Amino acid sequence: MDIDILRLIALKSGLGIKYISKNDRINTLLGHTGKIFGDSVILKGGTALSKAYLQTKGVDRFSEDIDLDFIPSESMNLNEKINFIMEKIKEINGFKISMPRLLHRTMRFDAVYTNEINEKDTVRIEFYLSHDKPLVSKPPQKQMLISSFMSVNPVMFTTYSFEDLLSRKFVALGTRTEGKDIYDVYHCTMFEYDHEKFKESLNLMLEFYKIEKESFFIKLVEKLKKANENYRYIQNSANHYVPTRMRPDWRIIIKELIVHMKKHT
Repeated sequence: MDIDILRLIALKSGLGIKYISKNDRINTLLGHTGKIFGDSVILKGGTALSKAYLQTKGVDRFSEDIDLDFIPSESMNLNEKINFIMEKIKEINGFKISMPRLLHRTMRFDAVYTNEINEKDTVRIEFYLSHDKPLVSKPPQKQMLISSFMSVNPVMFTTYSFEDLLSRKFVALGTRTEGKDIYDVYHCTMFEYDHEKFKESLNLMLEFYKIEKESFFIKLVEKLKKANENYRYIQNSANHYVPTRMRPDWRIIIKELIVHMKKHT
């Protein structure tokens, strides 16, 4: 991307120039990955939620990783999945791809590049190998991925439905309670969506991760209360991912989320 355009987008959005550059590289990398792996990879996580859904209302944030469920159409055991990905990822151009790190049933690669200000940076790509079929309440579909704060380099990619991404975000919020998750879930609650499909998806996630359903929302409320006590830490750790105009009063959105979650208890 032209350095002057990059600086202008960074100035308007309030995001760092390295983040703007990386955001563009993420879409380029998704374009390569989609062509190489096709429908055997499904995008999930904050990048999927922001670029496919939150951007439609201008409340998306910067998300710096690519999280993919690898679910091939033909049956493969774990070693076959690993070998297949190892071979295919070599076809990605324009990045130096690291050797993978194997963490449980996850393959993590670093895609290294030199940005427009001549600094090396990295996009982390993770392939999750746990599923033989998607755990979903709705079929994944190809979505246009783009960011509202820089409407360049859009890409089509297979992504989970809003309801299935939201259920995964609820689980993430319940396990780590990071500012990024609080921000995402808060804005998701403002969307119209199929609540029954969301509940169905959440039950699938809770069963998969062996999380007790009856106490899930009770524990989630307690975690949010602790997050509210430490809102300055949440604010300092998450604000730099959020465009300036969308940076929230974290105490308010956490309190509103607590009220929302109590409705489920």
